[in-house]
Amino acid sequence: MNLKGRKTICKIYFLLSIIGKINNIGIKMNLLQLRYFQAVCLYGTVTKAAEAMNISQPSISLAIKELEDEFSLPLFKRQYRGMTLTEPGRKLLELSKDLLVQADSLSRVMEEMGEKRHILRIGIGPMIGSVLLPSLFKHYFIKHPELNIQISENARSISLNQLNNDEIDMLFLAHSGALDEELHSIKVMSIDVVCCLSPQHRLAEKEKISFKDLEDENIVLFSDSFYQTELIKSRFHGAGIKPNIIFQSSQVSTIMSMIKSNLAIGFLLSPMLKNEKEIKSIVLSPPLKEEVSLVWKNNSYPFKEKERFMKYIKTFKL
Repeated sequence: MNLKGRKTICKIYFLLSIIGKINNIGIKMNLLQLRYFQAVCLYGTVTKAAEAMNISQPSISLAIKELEDEFSLPLFKRQYRGMTLTEPGRKLLELSKDLLVQADSLSRVMEEMGEKRHILRIGIGPMIGSVLLPSLFKHYFIKHPELNIQISENARSISLNQLNNDEIDMLFLAHSGALDEELHSIKVMSIDVVCCLSPQHRLAEKEKISFKDLEDENIVLFSDSFYQTELIKSRFHGAGIKPNIIFQSSQVSTIMSMIKSNLAIGFLLSPMLKNEKEIKSIVLSPPLKEEVSLVWKNNSYPFKEKERFMKYIKTFKL
């Protein structure tokens, strides 16, 4: 075992000793209750937390009630549209995060010592996934059948929450600026965002398209949860234009269908159009790019499957 693994075990033994002392004086909270508590903090309601964790609502409600009864403190303010943390709730959330991280690390360390396979949990956005996943499966995942891989395809904000709450180990993240200092990263690629329209559209013969050119055009965009939509709307705003957005969707096929039917102009990542003959792609002026990096938390445990995948990504080419 490496030095980080030994240090992790030492931290966990220390935390477990504290938990043991706490239980000896009558506190009975457990890790499952804390996981349910954190899920409600993340998703805002018991209903959404139960759906995300695929368990019953009464199970989460009971866990929260037991925690509140144990400490004789309210952890949430119940409101019509959700639940907000009280001051004791915020303190419990702050203190419980490290405890659950270390508990998960303990499980991973012991699995590695027992030579069991880890589940390599990777997050990725739908658009980035359509570009990267075929190549990753062809050149890495299928060539390592011993690897237990779990892919979570979600919007950027959801994936970042999953990473922060240790529900995934790593995340392929689209960004345009510096990353959070709490994240380690490996740059994967830089991808052009291009203007997409039907070959029959009146602008189809242009070599470059500016956002000024699109002032009176029908526009179709991905949902607001997509990072690319944030970039596109920012460019329209910078050009002093209010875009005529006629439709937004989270489905790539729907966006493409609207473009092919000459109903609207859209924006896609250039590698997505390699085999598309019914869509004309034109570079934007000035160019618009998305940087894609593989990111992970600074304090996450470096198990062997994760380190091996990181080493591969350093040499990855689409």
